[in-house]
Amino acid sequence: MSKVKNNPIMKTLTGTLGRTVYFRMWRGRHIMASMPKRREKLSEKQEKTVSRFKLASAWAKQQMTDPKIKALYQARTNYHYHSAYLVALNDYLHQPEVKGIRTKDEFGSNNNTIFIDVLDDFEVVEVRVMIKDKSGKILESGNAQRADKNPNMWKYTPKAANLLKTGTIIQAIAVDRPGNEGSMEVTMEF
Repeated sequence: MSKVKNNPIMKTLTGTLGRTVYFRMWRGRHIMASMPKRREKLSEKQEKTVSRFKLASAWAKQQMTDPKIKALYQARTNYHYHSAYLVALNDYLHQPEVKGIRTKDEFGSNNNTIFIDVLDDFEVVEVRVMIKDKSGKILESGNAQRADKNPNMWKYTPKAANLLKTGTIIQAIAVDRPGNEGSMEVTMEF
């Protein structure tokens, strides 16, 4: 890739030159690059990727029509994602991740609260919790609440007493703004 500097002829040039090179502006710089070679037929994996990007692009464009949501994404722009649209596109393409589930608080004492550590590139909007017995039967389920101090920590307090015992299965499902889900399941051991 060539970079053009201080050339009055090339300064406003964009588009292709023959079928070998093209000129474009990228982040305020003039770029000259070789023309990409197109494959005649995409593989199945490539077709899925193209389809996924089309869905992500449509979702990001729709988000940009709402000024409040656009402002949320605009606040998270950086060098790599220099527009609200790119932040929204990236948000659609990456699902949240549940990093951990624990029943001990920060002081190491057991209590009847479940702490869920979640991570997302933009924002987790909901964490659902299911408590199951050893056979997989759901004993209780509900939405966790965001912890006060840490935006990546959520907590859920079961309504029924004595649910958190050895063999109990806890499943947490994190949901981000576009609706992507990430989950984790742990079996309690005391």
